[in-house]
Amino acid sequence: MKGIRSSQAIVALFVMALVTAATTGFGQEIHDDFNNDVLDPAWTVRFTNANGWTYSEAGTDLTVTDIAATVISHDGMALIPSEVMLTRQVAPLGDFQADMSFSWNSTQSGYEERQALQKVLLRLMGSAGQVVAFCGYSDPWIHFSGSRYWNFGGATGYGAQGSEPYAGGATVAINRVGSDIQMLWNGQPFVSGTNSTPVTEVQVFFSYFPFDGGGGPSFFGTESVDSINVTPEPATLAMLAVGGLALLRRRRRK
Repeated sequence: MKGIRSSQAIVALFVMALVTAATTGFGQEIHDDFNNDVLDPAWTVRFTNANGWTYSEAGTDLTVTDIAATVISHDGMALIPSEVMLTRQVAPLGDFQADMSFSWNSTQSGYEERQALQKVLLRLMGSAGQVVAFCGYSDPWIHFSGSRYWNFGGATGYGAQGSEPYAGGATVAINRVGSDIQMLWNGQPFVSGTNSTPVTEVQVFFSYFPFDGGGGPSFFGTESVDSINVTPEPATLAMLAVGGLALLRRRRRK
């Protein structure tokens, strides 16, 4: 009878663990769908060549409409980016799944669409501040709309300039197992690479090139982030289940 009660107790604890996992997001490092009308204070905001930004959180979007640059370039060969980074620290991640849904728009009164120079990226960083991987949209120069933009730490890639529209949206995913990284755009795999550096910081990254030279001036259009999720590989739950069942089997043999 004592053995039965012990097994029942183990089952109860196991079920409670799975219920807790389902209801609290067991193992989920970051989830934000930007629907609280105020930026979650868990995010730290950092600036590079900028002293402020114009943004709002409303509905289910964090919408950025300007970055206040501290240095504006006059020479198109010496552009200095202005950047805003929303950052969150995480326990070191090996295998993970990360995704971000976002949109962009290159329309602003008084400007032509081509004058928007802007980026919005999901960036995953290592403990030394190095890029582990990033993926998103980049429009780095006038005359064209932007393209997909990605990085695996040492290797950076672009889609064809102008391959994405002046206004659009996407969901990007960065998934890693071991050192193998696969990136998806709207659910479709499009590029893969390798990087085994543990991820310790997650960034939602906005930037543009402030420029007032020939063909300019440039401007930052509108970039909105609808949601971001970063989760350790779900195999963790499977390991919990296997461990619990193995413990039950051992108990039953006694």
